[in-house]
Amino acid sequence: MEVKNEIDYGSGREKMPVQAQLPESFAEVDNGLWYWPDVGKDEQFWSPRFKALIGYRPDEIEASYSTFRMLLHPDDIGDVASSVSDSLNYSTTLNIDFRLRIKSGQYRWFHLLGSSGKDRYGRLRHMTGCISDINGRKQHEAALNNTQLVISAPDLSLHEKLSQLLKITTEYLGLDRGVIAWHGGRNYSVFTGCISKALRAEMQAMVEKIYSGQECDLQGLMAFNDVKTGLSEHHLSRSMPGVGSCIIAPLLVGSEQFGLLMVVSESTREKPFCEEEKKFVQTVVRCLAYELERVHYTSMLETRRKELELQIERLTNSNKKLEHFASAASHDLQEPLRVVTGFINLLHEEYNADLDARAQEYIGYSLESVRRTQALVEDMFRYAHSDQDPEPLRLVNMQDVLNDVKASLSELVDVKHAKITNDELPAVYGNHTGLVSLLQNLIDNAIKYNEASTVPVIHISATEQADAWLFCVQDNGPGIEGPQLQTIFQPFKRLRCYSDYPGSGMGLAICKRLVETWYGEIWAESSPGFGSRFYFTLPKSEATPVVSC
Repeated sequence: MEVKNEIDYGSGREKMPVQAQLPESFAEVDNGLWYWPDVGKDEQFWSPRFKALIGYRPDEIEASYSTFRMLLHPDDIGDVASSVSDSLNYSTTLNIDFRLRIKSGQYRWFHLLGSSGKDRYGRLRHMTGCISDINGRKQHEAALNNTQLVISAPDLSLHEKLSQLLKITTEYLGLDRGVIAWHGGRNYSVFTGCISKALRAEMQAMVEKIYSGQECDLQGLMAFNDVKTGLSEHHLSRSMPGVGSCIIAPLLVGSEQFGLLMVVSESTREKPFCEEEKKFVQTVVRCLAYELERVHYTSMLETRRKELELQIERLTNSNKKLEHFASAASHDLQEPLRVVTGFINLLHEEYNADLDARAQEYIGYSLESVRRTQALVEDMFRYAHSDQDPEPLRLVNMQDVLNDVKASLSELVDVKHAKITNDELPAVYGNHTGLVSLLQNLIDNAIKYNEASTVPVIHISATEQADAWLFCVQDNGPGIEGPQLQTIFQPFKRLRCYSDYPGSGMGLAICKRLVETWYGEIWAESSPGFGSRFYFTLPKSEATPVVSC
C-alpha cells in the first residue's frame, strides 16, 4: 500500500510530504511513521505522531539515527544495531522490541516494524516503517512473570509471598496499596501494608459475610476508577472510607468465595481499568487462592503427621511394654513349671510301687500338661520377639535356607516318608535365622497336619514380581475350610484337636509377624480335600514395601 504522511526532513529543512512503499501489515498499525532515505547518512524523517509517542512536540527534537541511538536503552543498542544490519544485508523485515528514553527521562517499551528498499541500481539504500508503544503489554508480561516466580518460589514464606504479590499488583496498576483478606479455618486474616483501621474493619466485615453465607455486595471482579460514582451506579450500599479508586476481586475455591483481594488508591483514577489490567488481577487472585489453599492443606497434613507420629510413639512404647511383659512372664512362668515337673518326677520315682494304674495315668497327664504349657510359654516368647531381628538384614539365598530346614526336620521327614521338592529359589532381603523359622513352620505344618495314610508331598516355588519375590509352599494335606483361612494367622488359633495334632497354635502367627517385619505379606488359599497353598512375598532389596497381586 502507498502511505502518505507529512514528516520532518531533519533539522533546518522544511516539512515535505514523503511517499513510501510500506508492507501490507503496516496498515494494521496506526502509530508513528519513520523514514530513513539513505542508510549511509544520519538524517531520518519522524512523523509528528512518532515524536508525540516519546513525549516531544514536532519542533523539539531532531530526527536522526544518532538521536535515535542516543535515546535507546544501553542494553538494547546492540540488538537494534544487529537487527538493522540483518534487515539491510538479507532484505528481511525489521521486527524488534526495545526501550526508548522519553522526554520525562523514563524508559518505555516500543515495537518497531520496518523494511528496506532498493535504489534504481538495485542497492539497498533506504528503510521505512512504523513504531508503536507496547509499554503496557511489556509491563503486563513482566507482572505475570514475576507473579509466577513468587508463587513457585520454594523458599518464601506465606507472608513473603503475599507481600510481594501485593507489591507487584499495586505497582502494575499504579495504585497505592493492597489488601488480602480471607477466612482460614476458625480465624479471619487480613494481610496488608499501611491501611486505615476503618478500611481494615470494612474488609474483615466483607470476609465474614462471605464465609457466613450472608448476602455480600461483592459479585465477581469489580473495578472503580471513581469509587463513589461506581458504588452508586452498581447500587451498592457499602462505604469505602479514604478510597478514591480500587479493584476488588473474590478469592474462590471452586465456586465458593473464601476471601478477597482489594487494591486501592486514595485518589480517583482518570482512565477506567482496561481489560488487560482486569485479567491480570484475575490471574493474581487465582494464584492467591491456590497458594492459600495449598498452605491450608499443608498445615492440615503437618498437623496430621504430628498426630500420627505421636500415635506411632505411643504404639511403640506400648509394644515395648508388652514385649517386656511377655519376656518377664515367660521367664517367671518357666521356673514354677520346672518345679512342678521336678516334684511330679520325684513322686513317680519314690512312690511308683505304691501307685496303681490310675495314679500312673494321672501323673502322665500332669507331665504332658506341663510340657504343653512350657511349649506354649516358649512360643509366646518367640512371638513377642519375632520382629526383633538379632541379625543384620542382608541378601539371603533361599536355597541355603531350605537346606537348613530339611536338615532340621530330617527325623520328621523320615518318619512320615515326606517328599520335599522345590524350583530354583532366589536370594531375598532378610536374615537367615528368621527365614529358617518361617519356612520350617510352614513345612512342619504341611507334614504334621497330613493324614496318616497319606505320604506328605511339599513343593516350594518362587515367582518374580516388580519389587519382590512371591513364594508358595504347596502341600497335599486335607485342606482348610474357607472361613478358617481368615483366622489361621491369629495367635493360639488351632484347626485340629491337640490330641490328634500337638502344637501351641502360634506357628502361623510367628510366620505372619516375621514376613511383615521384612515388609512382605502372607496369606493362604485352600480347598478341602485338595491341599493348601501358603503364599508370602519378600523384598528384592532393603526396606522395599511390597504388595501382593
